[in-house]
Amino acid sequence: MKSKNLLANNKRGRRSFLIQGLYWITGVSVWGIQGGCSKRQDDERIDFCQDLSHLSEAEMAVRKQLAYVEQSSFADRNCKNCQLFVKSQEGLSCGSCLAMKGPVAENGYCSVWAPIN
Repeated sequence: MKSKNLLANNKRGRRSFLIQGLYWITGVSVWGIQGGCSKRQDDERIDFCQDLSHLSEAEMAVRKQLAYVEQSSFADRNCKNCQLFVKSQEGLSCGSCLAMKGPVAENGYCSVWAPIN
């Protein structure tokens, strides 16, 4: 009789072990998928801020004519504190500008910079 109880306890132990293992594997898989998705979202945000492929040659010429740079050399003058800058509503590190098309970096600068009053 004792050997039957040992076997029954042993089976229950294996079953419990296998079920817990499946829960653990499922949890790790879901966590990995979520991590991959958030990384992809961050990559898409970065790519959007640097993607100029949708701009025409004329729009690129305007950016060049305005001497736009992604990093201002002035400590107190950047797109973030310019009247023409439109901050992103999606939490991106770039926005847009009323003077030119395409993404504009918050720390950028161009020749039509106008201080916020």
